[in-house]
Amino acid sequence: MYNLFQLDNGLKVIVENIDYVNSISVGLWVKNGSRNENEKNNGISHFIEHMFFKGTSNRTSLEIAECIEDVGGQINAFTGKEATCFYVKALDSHFELAIDVISDMLFNSKFSNEDIEKEKGV
Repeated sequence: MYNLFQLDNGLKVIVENIDYVNSISVGLWVKNGSRNENEKNNGISHFIEHMFFKGTSNRTSLEIAECIEDVGGQINAFTGKEATCFYVKALDSHFELAIDVISDMLFNSKFSNEDIEKEKGV
């Protein structure tokens, strides 16, 4: 059974506790995907997904990956037709780290001109 609630800022949160599982999955789902694109901005959702991993004001691209992988976790993202999801899977003891990294990517991504130009070639 899961619990769904909405924060004062409009963010919807879904929580499910499974007593016998010692891991967490933290995902940030953004209601934007390829369905929201047109000829002029085709591919922009996936482009932006990649840019979130290029570094923040607090972490380099390498540090984003390593701080999760160093504790045995996984960090990744995907873009679908209706949404883009950024997620971390790790042991439950690393819940705060997972939230910190995902929040850092959301609020502090750099989107430097150099990284934008590099990513355009992908």
